[in-house]
Amino acid sequence: MFCLIVDRLDFTKNIEMLIEFFDSQLIEPQAPTLDKQGIEETLKIIEDKFDLSKVVSNPVPVFIFPLNYSQRNVNMHNWPYINSITCTAINPALAEENELPDDQYILTHELGHLLVAKLSDYNTVPESFYPIFEKGFHNKRENVEAEYWPELFADTFSMAAAYNTELANTNPFMQKLFPSLSLFEQYFYNIIDEAKSDKISL
Repeated sequence: MFCLIVDRLDFTKNIEMLIEFFDSQLIEPQAPTLDKQGIEETLKIIEDKFDLSKVVSNPVPVFIFPLNYSQRNVNMHNWPYINSITCTAINPALAEENELPDDQYILTHELGHLLVAKLSDYNTVPESFYPIFEKGFHNKRENVEAEYWPELFADTFSMAAAYNTELANTNPFMQKLFPSLSLFEQYFYNIIDEAKSDKISL
């Protein structure tokens, strides 16, 4: 298959959101933007580990747009129905406890969103993720509101991708959840391999 077929309303919605994003969200850069080399290094580390392109770039490639701007409300953004990420500069005003997040961590997190959009649906997660969450986070599924699951999936992916790689020092959750990292890593090895083989059960 050489083209991506998407629902017209979904595509139109994403284009409208993208236009609104450029009109209202972009501000002058508040920090250096992750450059092309930094993006390529991040992607290579993740690709070498998970062979992720076989899933997120199938049937069309992921488009990453480095923009020399910051955003008002978030630090980067993903657009699942056009398989894209806008890679913008960190906005210190969004930092928690005055700790700036790392660009490479945020890019990895956004790739996690594109992954869940391929595996399940952008707003939900695969059923197989829930027991991994409960075991790894020592929490119960029913304690989490539905809107937070894609974020938890993306952050768990970011930890799995960073574990035992050069990205480990970029991720703010690694130390706190260190005992669960091998569990997360194995889960993503498994689910990505299954997706590549078209055997995944959603």
